[in-house]
Amino acid sequence: MNAYRASLEARRLSHSTINQRLSAIRKLAMEAADNGFMPSELATAISRVRGAKQSGIRSGQWLTREQAEKLISAPDAATMKGKRDRALLAVLVGCGLRRILALR
Repeated sequence: MNAYRASLEARRLSHSTINQRLSAIRKLAMEAADNGFMPSELATAISRVRGAKQSGIRSGQWLTREQAEKLISAPDAATMKGKRDRALLAVLVGCGLRRILALR
């Protein structure tokens, strides 16, 4: 597993891509161990391989909780379009929306 991680790093893949691929292998190994296809000791060893460190800074404008609540409550809840818009904004905020450039 460490050799696989090293090969991913040698290919200069992003840290998040490396971690995503390692996570998939960890989950597969644990599932295989749970179903008796692999010794649990081996699956445990695979799950202990560390992922790539992610470092960086947060950029852009991040919404505070109050700003996000104000944004979600902006459309009129009495209309169907307002309910739709509230639902879409709630999904966007929940999925990581960080800022709004322009609201209509």
